[in-house]
Amino acid sequence: QAAVRFGLASLDFELRYRHFEKVDLDRIGLYGRRLVADNEAGSPPAVAGDVAVIETIWDRIAHTLSG
Repeated sequence: QAAVRFGLASLDFELRYRHFEKVDLDRIGLYGRRLVADNEAGSPPAVAGDVAVIETIWDRIAHTLSG
């Protein structure tokens, strides 16, 4: 979990140098890892929160992606 939190924080800094779509795709990957960890920990509320965040990020960038 700490590694995921660190990764998410570092992505905020990368926004100055990378396209937000690519940063958001990386965020989805990190939240996917968090989702797996929360599921393994047996925390349904945390899993639901992770899914909600992934869906929100996806809705924000889906129109910018091709294919």
